[in-house]
Amino acid sequence: MKNFAWISDILAVIALVFAFIMWIGVSPFLGVHTAINWIHLVNALLLFTIAFKLFEGKEK
Repeated sequence: MKNFAWISDILAVIALVFAFIMWIGVSPFLGVHTAINWIHLVNALLLFTIAFKLFEGKEK
């Protein structure tokens, strides 16, 4: 589960960078027309990270 948490964290950071690129004015970026879609993806990935961390704690 630790690897899944790291992967989710890395993807969240990448999506946050994409949201910032959209915010500064590059639209559409990778076929996405609004920056809020990237923010929703970041939110979901961070929630997955929290779930993976909690599940990892229960495995021990």
